[in-house]
Amino acid sequence: LKLTDDQAANLKDTLVYALSTVEEDDVPAIVNSILRTGASSETLQKLREKTRSLSDGIASLVADVVADASRLNRRTNSLLLEVCGNCQGGISSVDLIVWGTALSRPRDRGIAVSSVRRAAATNQITTDTIRIIMKMHPSMIDKHAEGLRKLANLLLQLHDEGVSA
Repeated sequence: LKLTDDQAANLKDTLVYALSTVEEDDVPAIVNSILRTGASSETLQKLREKTRSLSDGIASLVADVVADASRLNRRTNSLLLEVCGNCQGGISSVDLIVWGTALSRPRDRGIAVSSVRRAAATNQITTDTIRIIMKMHPSMIDKHAEGLRKLANLLLQLHDEGVSA
């Protein structure tokens, strides 16, 4: 079904609005729809904001959806890395998954390092913030441990270079 530009914009607005009104169990499906409709940077920023307070199980499912979308669509991956690198409102569990997933792929490593470097320069990535996310979302952390290990190594390297606080 081909949508006009206005219809596509209305659909995206409706999906973003739905993130704050649907049952939490439906959030992964809404996130999947958002990512498959060719989301803009603005839409992805709203997605980051709306998914901050999810329970562990749902956050883990959302992380899987985001990781799959970033693997399958280079444009979505680039926009996600851009939005995560800007770090508006602090880091989120979505950011950690996007960075970890991208760092695990050689083709995306360069852009992922740039994104993490930008975020680290804002001093928004703190050990306290990461601890809170880890305590809130242990299932997500377990599922994505390899990518998150790569992210931790990069953050230590940036800290040694004096990039982060």
